[in-house]
This record gives sequence, structure tokens and C-alpha cells, in this order.
Amino acid sequence: MTDETNDRDPRSRRAVLRDGAVALAVLFVVGGLVMVPAIQRDLQHAVNDALDAEGIVARADFRGQDGTLRCVDQLDDPEAAREVAAAVDGVRSVRLDQSCLVPAEIGPEGPVEGQRTTTTTVPASSTTAAPTTTVGSTTSSATSTTVPAEAVVSVTLDGGRFTLEGIVGSNEQRAALEQAAAAAVGGANVLGSLAVDTDLDLDDADVSSMAVVIGAMPVPLVRGAVSWTGADVVVTGVYVDDAAYDAFRAAAEGSATLADLRLRPDATPADAAAMQQELNELVAATPIVFGKGEIVVSPESADLLQQVAGIAKRFGGVAVEVQGHTDSEGDPGRNLTLSEQRAAAVAAELVRLGVPSDDVTSKGFGETELVLDENGVEIPEQSRRVVFGVTTS
Repeated sequence: MTDETNDRDPRSRRAVLRDGAVALAVLFVVGGLVMVPAIQRDLQHAVNDALDAEGIVARADFRGQDGTLRCVDQLDDPEAAREVAAAVDGVRSVRLDQSCLVPAEIGPEGPVEGQRTTTTTVPASSTTAAPTTTVGSTTSSATSTTVPAEAVVSVTLDGGRFTLEGIVGSNEQRAALEQAAAAAVGGANVLGSLAVDTDLDLDDADVSSMAVVIGAMPVPLVRGAVSWTGADVVVTGVYVDDAAYDAFRAAAEGSATLADLRLRPDATPADAAAMQQELNELVAATPIVFGKGEIVVSPESADLLQQVAGIAKRFGGVAVEVQGHTDSEGDPGRNLTLSEQRAAAVAAELVRLGVPSDDVTSKGFGETELVLDENGVEIPEQSRRVVFGVTTS
């Protein structure tokens, strides 16, 4: 064996060891990617079983071994629920979503320990630049979204529309938020305006984070607001269901603090009746448009469907029937088929825009329910319509 061969052997052994270490690292990472979701699922099932056994109406989700409990209604004893979940083998920590907490536990210092996230407030003594005009706290119905009182700029989603309020630091920041909102719901569904204060200490990175959240909001949320408080980007809102919550959290985490996200409430019969009236008034004022003889919704109705979807997913426990009608022109059998296909097309669009598929059905009536004037003469353009029936399920 030559000296040259002897010199190469140590280098070859080092290369083998190096490649082996890299391979082990890759296996470790891939194994982690496979195992972590399985651990999360196992813990979620185990904790939910433990909660059910104690008669506690709450549900857990996990990231690794760290869990969050979420509730439809506030718990009488949220700490007991947390203790039941934390006692499950393999759980490292458990936090309580604000939806589980009774109002008395949320005081001047914010939610009690155990809430998933909190809204960061800017102390009066803070040196963070804050203009004199801020976005006030706003709340409304059972599906309300609260904008933090300390918000400097806020973009609020409601009824498929975004409303922009407050102050940003530049024209470019204003344009970024306006464009993100328009891309998400259509320009006609962007309301309000933003003022510019070039002395405002608002980072472009925070504006970019808000834009990411804006893009993620319309499908999974019923209502929501993303705000900059002078220190943090904060999200509040009402989500459609667990799958929507998970999708929104995955899209928004890392960009904002999820301060208060609550599950939409179930509708009462009065809620369902009000929803039906609101939907039908909306499409009476601006009908959903199809091309003549076509079953595909016209692009000019895209903004309208955003609003329809925003209303239709407001409550759980509803059955929204999309009802298609035609005029009397042409063959009755073909008209019936056309009305069925158009109703189904609208229903499919609503599902695409975030209305749960279990909430939506469609039905065609053809020319059986024509719209007539006071003399009993058909009004064809009004007979051709899509309307809605809403009941509790």
C-alpha cells in the first residue's frame, strides 16, 4: 500500500462518518415530521375522551404535547377542565381558550392564566408613538368581534366585507392593506379609509403580517378584526367550525396574536328567519347573474356572493336552501333542469367561500313560481332569480 493510499483512507473515513451523520439527521427530522402529528392526534383523542367522561363540554387541540381547550359555552369551572386535561398521560401543558372562561375571570389585568393568547395593551407611559386618533372598541351581536380599544389601525371583516379604520405610517402601507382586502373579497367589498401619519412608528413588517391575516380571514371566519395596537398585531373573531379554526390558525400564526377566537353560535328560529330575510333582500336589490341559458355564475356576481357567504355562515345549526327559478320562456322541463343547475352552482360557490357543505342544499323550481305584476302578467326578469330559504336544522 502506497503513502498516497494511506493519506486518502482517513479522509475517506471522515467522509463516511460525515455522510452518516447527515443521514441520521435527515432520518431524525423526517421521523419527527411523521411522529409529531400522530402524537398530537393521540393526545387530542385521549384528552377529549377524558373530558367526555367527566361530562365537560370542551374540546382539545394540540401542538406537540401542548394543548388548548376550546368551548362552545363558558365553563362553570374552567380550571377543573384544565386539570382533567393536564392529568392525561403525555400532556405537557394545557391552556384555556377565552371561550371557556366566565366573564368574572377576565379583569383589568386581562384573562386568567390558561387562556390561549391575550391582547397586548400599550401602557399610558409607553414611549411607543401613538397618534391621537385610534380605532375605538366595537361590539355587536352574538357573533360580535371586539376591536381592541388601543387599536391604532384595524381591518374588520363582517358580512363578506372588510372595513378599514385608523392610521398607518405611509401611503405604501395604506395601499398594502387596501390591496390585500380587495384581493380577498373584491374591491367593491372594501369599505372605509385609512389616514396617513408619517410620524407613526408602524413597521412595514407589521403591515405585511396584517396583510397575510387579511388574506386568510374570509373563508374560515364569520367575522373578524386584525388590528395593530401600537405594539402587536392582534386578531379577534368568530370562526365557522373546528376545521376552519385549524386552517385559520395555521395561516395566521407567526403573523399575529390570536387574542380572542370564538366558535359561531347556533341559530334560534328567529335568527334563521332574520338570516333568510337579509339574504333575500340582498339578492332582490342585486340579483345573482347568469349568462342567458348558462349555469355558471357570472363573474360580475363574485362580490355579491362574498356577501351572501358572509351572511350564510353566520350561525351554526341552520339549513340554507338555495332556490333557483326561471321565467316561462322555453320548455318547462328544460327550465326545471336549468333552475336546479343554477341553484347547485350557487351552493357550490358558497361552500367554496367557507359555508360548511352540511349547511347548504339546493333546489330548482323551474317556472312553477313566476313573479307577476298587479295584472297577473309575468315579469320575466324578476322570475329569473335565485333566492334562499333558511331554517334551523
